Amino acid sequence: MLKHVRLMTRPDCSLCEEPKRFIQEAAEAGLCTWESVNIDQDRDLKRLYGWDIPVVLINDAVCFKHRMDKGAFMQSLKGQQ
Repeated sequence: MLKHVRLMTRPDCSLCEEPKRFIQEAAEAGLCTWESVNIDQDRDLKRLYGWDIPVVLINDAVCFKHRMDKGAFMQSLKGQQ
């Protein structure tokens, strides 16, 4: 079963562009499914994450906050159960 990645973001988040690109590449390679979640559209998510974005979750486990290295992401993606 493919891992599911969620990118917690908000509009105009400059730090979110690089993780988004890495996640899209992994999804296009068939390594995961993914979704981008605008935390500003959910009061609870906005309260939970605030300005601590981007946040990357793999199968609902927080794996990265603020910055994400592509190699570390790929390792986390392969290692998550």
